[in-house]
Amino acid sequence: MQVNANTESFQAQYERLVENWLANFAQINQDVLKNLQLSVTNEQGEKQTLYGKNESGEKICDISPEQIHQMESGELKPDIQVVQSAEETEQRREERSRVQAEDVKVFAQDEMGESELVYGKAGSRMINRLRSEQIEQLREASTVEVGSKIESEPIKVKLGDEVVFQVDESGQVLVNDSVKLQQVLEALDEPIQEQQPQPIVEDYYDDDFDGVNFEEAQENVLVELVSDLVDSLPDPIQAESEPERDIQDELDEFFQVDLDESFPTTEEEVSGFDVSVTTEYEEVQTEKPSEKTGLDCIEEAVGQLKDGSLKTVLTQSTQELRVEVSEQEPNPQLKTERSRSLDQLMEARIQESQDPNWWQRTTSKIEEMVTQVRDTFVGSRAASTLKQFADKLDLQSGDSYEGAEYNLKREGKDYTLTDKEGAVLLKFRSSVMGVKVDASLPGLDDRDSKKIEGLRKDLQNGNQPQGAFVSEGKAEADYLKRVNSITSALSRYAAQNGGTAKVEGRFSYDWESSKGSVMIKNKQGEVLLASGQGHTRSRMTEKDLKHFEEMLPNLAGQRQGQAGQKKQMEVG
Repeated sequence: MQVNANTESFQAQYERLVENWLANFAQINQDVLKNLQLSVTNEQGEKQTLYGKNESGEKICDISPEQIHQMESGELKPDIQVVQSAEETEQRREERSRVQAEDVKVFAQDEMGESELVYGKAGSRMINRLRSEQIEQLREASTVEVGSKIESEPIKVKLGDEVVFQVDESGQVLVNDSVKLQQVLEALDEPIQEQQPQPIVEDYYDDDFDGVNFEEAQENVLVELVSDLVDSLPDPIQAESEPERDIQDELDEFFQVDLDESFPTTEEEVSGFDVSVTTEYEEVQTEKPSEKTGLDCIEEAVGQLKDGSLKTVLTQSTQELRVEVSEQEPNPQLKTERSRSLDQLMEARIQESQDPNWWQRTTSKIEEMVTQVRDTFVGSRAASTLKQFADKLDLQSGDSYEGAEYNLKREGKDYTLTDKEGAVLLKFRSSVMGVKVDASLPGLDDRDSKKIEGLRKDLQNGNQPQGAFVSEGKAEADYLKRVNSITSALSRYAAQNGGTAKVEGRFSYDWESSKGSVMIKNKQGEVLLASGQGHTRSRMTEKDLKHFEEMLPNLAGQRQGQAGQKKQMEVG
């Protein structure tokens, strides 16, 4: 019996590994696997299902490691189809026939000529800035054929991810699905009030971002108050002279006693007065109920459960949650340092009360506070994006992802972002409370934060990562393709000019080429590209590649011109 259990466990683990590979191989989400059918043609020409469901609806998973290797190498060509049941097909047909306002997005040009969303859902709020004349233009254009020109401003209508209508700057209709456009117009007739942005955290951060500790964000408020106060101060201000008052006079005035009131005079009355006050105070203190946190209530409820696996799991979860909450609490030492900084600012103001320009000398301290808040926000936003990226990659503990410019590694709940030289740029931990960034590292610079922001936009749009986070293999393949394109173009240029070509002098680069070989040097004599006899060595940067890619059309033009002259000479 134990052997069968182990066998079933191994089979389940193997199926899970195969499904993870299959989702990555077919570039689909895990939830699509239930409708996926993978089959191959064997040597006898028969079609064999390796993954999916048979006619009885039973699950099939008969992909061997050898077949996986053959599919990845291209030796075995799989036939992958997404099969839906009749009920699912009918349900999807009904869903597609119902167009809701939230599925519609309309884009128009703003005053700067940039495309902006004038109708549709943006994040958690609904935008409706569509003018009545724009809706009327859509109605009139619904019957116009594609390619026709109309009097209309540039506009694009999307239904889900599909463009159903589009007009460019010249008024030409590029796309017009009249049936779906009519459904969109019917949805636009339904009244929708634009949801104005509310001053809450969701307006400033994406759904995956867990927010910035408001204890740490108080400097932002201070900066706004300070800037308003500085703007309101006239130049310069002469303080009104007031007679100096002795500190003792102020104390006497504050503690002035009305002699008409009755106060204890004898020793017994005084002692009795003290005792009564103390007793009442102690009673109030003892009667004050102790406040319970939400975690305390959860732990009490879990403690009342019967002993078992469920109670063990819930107990461990609440203990972990308590640790995470304690880690999220503001650092008392950091709070004390901030309080001390604010106290120093106020002391400086009191000591120089006659100086109206004292705020100018606090600029460096305030800038330091603002920088700290900014680094916290940028780091948390970047960590949330990278966590979402790791989840999409299904990055397990011990795995790492190598991109074109960055590497992302996971160890348990800890994630580390490094550059290609191995320098640590960002470290964070994932927990039930979100992400917690390691504050011991310096903040991300603008270059790195912009690259991660680009990754965030790719994830939001459902696109594959581009640029700095594209996979290292794809980046190298694209680089080699660009180098080979330059090499081939220069070799063809040499072949059409007597077999060799050499360019040097007042140019950005010196290069020479012959049939099958190319060498490019910079002005310092360093070899950037050497190719010939099947070997290629390249040190060309993005700047070098763009230079030669922009130059290639001119070389092609010269070749065409020379060919035309040669043809005229032959005719003559």
